[in-house]
Amino acid sequence: MSEPIRDDLCCQDHCGIVDMRSEFATVQVSVDRTANGPRLRIVDTRRRTEILLDPLELEALTRLDHDQLRELIDPSEWGKG
Repeated sequence: MSEPIRDDLCCQDHCGIVDMRSEFATVQVSVDRTANGPRLRIVDTRRRTEILLDPLELEALTRLDHDQLRELIDPSEWGKG
């Protein structure tokens, strides 16, 4: 079961764009409807990088556990295993 959304992580929702921040990251999340189907748009506002994820890619994320996500988040884990 997912954890509840904490108000201190979401600072603003304006025009369908949600700004989320923590001490380690700041991102904007929105739904992009310019393609054949909706995609989740995630923008790293510090690095100015972004990714568009379709429903299949989002569903695949739900199969990952936190150890697998740590490999993406922690540079010291890159190249292992």
